[in-house]
Amino acid sequence: MGQLQGKAKLALSSVPNIAADTLQAVLKQFQTYSDGWGLDEETFTLVCEPLQKELNCDDFVFSGRIKGLFRLLDTDTNGFVDGLEFLAALGLLSGMDVPSKLVFVFSIFDFDGSGKVTEDELVLMVQSSLSGICKQAGLDPPSLEDVDAICLKAFQALERDPAAGERISLKEFQEFSTTSPSISSWVDYFDGVESPEATPPPPPSSLMRSPSAMLEVRKAIRLRMPSRLNPMATGLRLGPDVSGRTGGWPWTGKLDGLKPLPTHHEGDEEEEEEEEAAAAEEPAE
Repeated sequence: MGQLQGKAKLALSSVPNIAADTLQAVLKQFQTYSDGWGLDEETFTLVCEPLQKELNCDDFVFSGRIKGLFRLLDTDTNGFVDGLEFLAALGLLSGMDVPSKLVFVFSIFDFDGSGKVTEDELVLMVQSSLSGICKQAGLDPPSLEDVDAICLKAFQALERDPAAGERISLKEFQEFSTTSPSISSWVDYFDGVESPEATPPPPPSSLMRSPSAMLEVRKAIRLRMPSRLNPMATGLRLGPDVSGRTGGWPWTGKLDGLKPLPTHHEGDEEEEEEEEAAAAEEPAE
């Protein structure tokens, strides 16, 4: 299980940096509505309801965001998301400090509420947490063998015998997570990540803004179209185009007997004169 450097880049559907009270509200929803660890999309949406206020978006945007997050986590496309994996990842990506994150994650996997976990529970905790955050960052999670090895190392460092049913406490888990180079690097890599934002669309092409350029393009298209078969032709006469003319593509008939339609229409001269006038008014570069 290698170490990571830098900060993670999350998918657009991810929900990082949520507040502690929102995180607790999501956990309460999970405890209220889930029948087990697996969440279908409907239950997942109910569990995520407290996130809408945090995201500050309307119902339509929120629904799309949650659907995207569900698909992001449902990597095997079986229609279910691992609830523990989701909660652990949400906690590690939250806006809490690292000690608070570790307390939250530990509490999820402390199934009997004793304040201690077995080796199997520790393996499940580490594997689920890393799997959940890796899915949201497009990374491959560590193998189960690597997770087993690091968890066994934790028990050995604390001189605990997992075969005898000995367990480790929350304090010991926190100490191990912050002193183990492998674990601490993964926690730091996903701590304080930036919220994903959509890339703004590029500005319109200068070709679309230039009347002279558009005039040349239209002339070139008119010269070429009658002389060759358009690859998108269907053999059917299409409806009116944006100019109100009938015909659409200048082809009609079946594919084995295509004949070009007239491509010169009444009013073309006036349009060309207007375009030439607009091009002439362009400032010289």
